[in-house]
Amino acid sequence: MEFDCPSRDGRLPLQPSNSGGMMQPDNRSGPRRIRTSEGVLAVSEPGLKLDIKDLSGNAAVLELSGEIDMLTAPLVESAFRHMAERGLTDVIVDARDVGFMDSTGINALAQGRQIIFARGSSVSLVGSRPVRRVLDLVFPDNEIIVRFDTIEDAIANLGLDH
Repeated sequence: MEFDCPSRDGRLPLQPSNSGGMMQPDNRSGPRRIRTSEGVLAVSEPGLKLDIKDLSGNAAVLELSGEIDMLTAPLVESAFRHMAERGLTDVIVDARDVGFMDSTGINALAQGRQIIFARGSSVSLVGSRPVRRVLDLVFPDNEIIVRFDTIEDAIANLGLDH
């Protein structure tokens, strides 16, 4: 499994995935690629931690924690491209631990939704209060991304078991 990961200083701080698999960066120049032997992807970029966790069927949860800004938004968009390439049909964005999101973060979520939606798939979001407030102002009435109060509600909406 490969995943594009832009890095500001050319180094990539790696974290072990929850399933115990260790990730290794390629030594090539340009955007960093991360390979893992498991179906779980975990990346830690200064300011943002990202995990992709598979659910049953073709669904996954994209867990985000930290800040989504102009430096970390490309990582979020890359995660959406990665999930689309894997053929995931339903994506739940868990942004409960996102404390800050600027306009590039909003755009990254909107672009990510377009990437997934173009393949006939759906995106929903469970967000922290700051994230939900921003999305409610920019995209009222769940126009772009359907929002839920809990992960359990979002999973139930897909008709999946947790």
